[in-house]
Amino acid sequence: MPLSEFARRHRVALLAVLATVCVTVFLGAGTLGVTFLSDDVALITWGREAIGPGFWRPWLGNQLTGEAGSPPYYRPLTLVSHGVDAALWGWTPAGHRLTSLILHFLDTLLVFALVRVVLPDRPKMLAFWTAVLFAIHPVHETALWWISCRMELLCAFFYLTCVILFGVFMKERKGWFLFLSTLAGVLALTAKEMAYTLPCICFALALLKAGPRPPAARFRTAFLCALPMAIVAAGFMALRLTRMPVGNTLFALDVTPRYVLAVIRLTARYLAFPFHLSLRQLLRELPMAILAGFAALAGLLWPVRRRLFSLPVALGTAWTLATAILLVRTMSPWTLYLPSAGFCLALAAFAPMTLRPREWTAAVLTLLVLAAYTLQLETRKDAWRETDRVTRAFIEEFKAVTAEEGARKPVIVCAPGAVADIPALLHYFEMRMRLETGLRDLDPTALTFVMLPADHNRQAITFKKTSDTGWLVKPGDPETTFLFPHRGYEFQQYPSGTLVKEPWGTLRLRGANVPGESAALEVQLTPSVAKEWKNREWYGFNGKKLIAFPAITMP
Repeated sequence: MPLSEFARRHRVALLAVLATVCVTVFLGAGTLGVTFLSDDVALITWGREAIGPGFWRPWLGNQLTGEAGSPPYYRPLTLVSHGVDAALWGWTPAGHRLTSLILHFLDTLLVFALVRVVLPDRPKMLAFWTAVLFAIHPVHETALWWISCRMELLCAFFYLTCVILFGVFMKERKGWFLFLSTLAGVLALTAKEMAYTLPCICFALALLKAGPRPPAARFRTAFLCALPMAIVAAGFMALRLTRMPVGNTLFALDVTPRYVLAVIRLTARYLAFPFHLSLRQLLRELPMAILAGFAALAGLLWPVRRRLFSLPVALGTAWTLATAILLVRTMSPWTLYLPSAGFCLALAAFAPMTLRPREWTAAVLTLLVLAAYTLQLETRKDAWRETDRVTRAFIEEFKAVTAEEGARKPVIVCAPGAVADIPALLHYFEMRMRLETGLRDLDPTALTFVMLPADHNRQAITFKKTSDTGWLVKPGDPETTFLFPHRGYEFQQYPSGTLVKEPWGTLRLRGANVPGESAALEVQLTPSVAKEWKNREWYGFNGKKLIAFPAITMP
């Protein structure tokens, strides 16, 4: 086939590839060099072990390294991915983040292919707009820029591959397509447990592709075709139940109707309005402008209102609900990476499918959405760069303390856990500090963490000695909040007046611990711990650097 003929026949697919390349370059600009954050170092360390002499251990379902406090996830393929990255890039964060961006590029192309397989009779531009919207949707921010979220990208890659191959199997009816589809499903399950929903997706797709048959025959065909994936998913569930604590499985669901409604509300909010803005605050401050904006939006939607009841919207909604059902146990913005593909399909139904003048409202609406998404991501890059600056500054200060003062058991009264909503040193603090200093005998202790605002001029923190064994930590800006260890791995924000008991003492909040409200924290050691720790070095992070507390103040 001549090159010109190939380009003509596949011009929409080539246009999708070009657009995805441009979006990927945009996403990487200014963020590749951000340092390792929060869980990154731990996952890379475990990944190096996963491709080392004990490579078989994660595949048997051990709790990662088996260390106390390790998240007991069965995600061996994700660990292998981190291990391969470590072999390729070492401890260079840009390389690890580049791998994530490449995976996102491939996932976007798979979304394009998925729409073409599921809806082959629809205009190719539907797949194009779905892919573009998926590539640049702001809800993917953390999944792309936080290396620890590799499992979302990797699971989505094999999940989408599984569904695409299954769709091809339903058309061609060749057994090896079903085998490859099931194999991709296995790999998706080893990347993240979110792939447990694959049997439902395959069953629904089989019903859609079963053809004009009696309902009973269609259900029987769909059941038999989805059965291999269902058996695989059941096997992985059994493995997880036997190898992992029951408290970390779906059988430990402890949710209420109110909690479920909150998850649904947040999911809809993150997908439909993925901006770091408060609609309530905007309505209070600019009511007329917001109402005018809604009126303009309604005017643009009115000519395409009938598309709300189209098949792409229905399928996109079904995909989002089916893939997000497991998020009822725990939901964060980055976990919506795979479900967002369905939302983007539904949104793409309102995009222009031709260049005809009657599509001008759809074109304006789509361009406005893309412009808003681009602006949101560009703005958020500043927050990630500020997180990088704060993290690097703290680490340099900590390294200087250990090198110049010989501190081996430093106690940090408060450390930068996050900047805005971006994790900095929130998890595996001790492991990170040992790696940065190269001191294996280092035994640091962080009593609490602060979540700082993204503006470096508003990050001041002051410390006041309240007793021989107590301090008062006072942020200089009401946007700063406190975070506390909770159940080992997780962290929790507590309301005003809460008394948090720790093995070494207590923490008591003064004021509301929410952004925009002034707060302070009382830190109090128990007499026995104070006596045990009296020879340790004490420091506090004041928003810019570590300041030393005189050892003489300790009993």
